[in-house]
Amino acid sequence: MIGSRGRAFQARVACIQVHFRGNPRRHRNYLIAMNKEGDWLAKSVSDVLGDDDLDLRRPADVKALEAEIGKADLSETLGRFDTEVAYR
Repeated sequence: MIGSRGRAFQARVACIQVHFRGNPRRHRNYLIAMNKEGDWLAKSVSDVLGDDDLDLRRPADVKALEAEIGKADLSETLGRFDTEVAYR
């Protein structure tokens, strides 16, 4: 399957940050991956990368997360599409 810029891709990955009402410092980061069939998974960043101490409102933390994702072997996480419940 061809990606959005003409490149083949195995999966698309996005990160989101959820803040909890009442405590602005309490948040969770999630990694969402979608495979080429359209199935998707959401996992905690701490489960996938082992670090959830990033604040995605800060550009430096976003760059650090991009670097970690670039270095990480996400094949294990993406391979879970076959063994875990994926959503359509």
